[in-house]
Amino acid sequence: MISISENYKAEIIQPYLPALIAIGVNFQRDDAIEAIELCNEGLEDACQAFIMWWEKREKYLQHPTAGFIKALYDGWKLPPNVWQDEILTLPELMPRYQKWLDKAIEFWGNDFVNSGIMDIGIDMNGFEFIRLVNDEVFSLDFVYRIGFPAFREKISKCLLEIEQKYQEELQRQQLIANFKQRFHSF
Repeated sequence: MISISENYKAEIIQPYLPALIAIGVNFQRDDAIEAIELCNEGLEDACQAFIMWWEKREKYLQHPTAGFIKALYDGWKLPPNVWQDEILTLPELMPRYQKWLDKAIEFWGNDFVNSGIMDIGIDMNGFEFIRLVNDEVFSLDFVYRIGFPAFREKISKCLLEIEQKYQEELQRQQLIANFKQRFHSF
């Protein structure tokens, strides 16, 4: 579990987190967290160099976490002007949640997705999540397990509940307005 004590390090690693997880770096391992915490300078350089090394070399690592730790301890750094943010958009480095979101939009349409999903992403613990507009949170693993049709039902149920609460609130506001109007007429 990622529990980086210095907030600035968490902010530095955040843009690279989905790519590092896609490569196979396991942030549940204590030695990976320790390596990040002990990296006093060059954290971003090491992240970029490791991702670029992975992209230019094998694209399959038997021990990606160990490779990442080595990059941190050895202070890997790219030559100037080599890193390009576009590498983070390579399909094989695209976060699972983004792949899921793209498929959901393809299946259900942008309007339905936007009306039911408040947030989708990955937190600093590597937890990939989908947050519905009713603030209910689901792990991406769970969502993949139940499949698109079952999750669409969950979103639809959420939207129906929100609509019902909205209608109830409108009725309540109308009752209050009617009461005030009658009260003032005496």
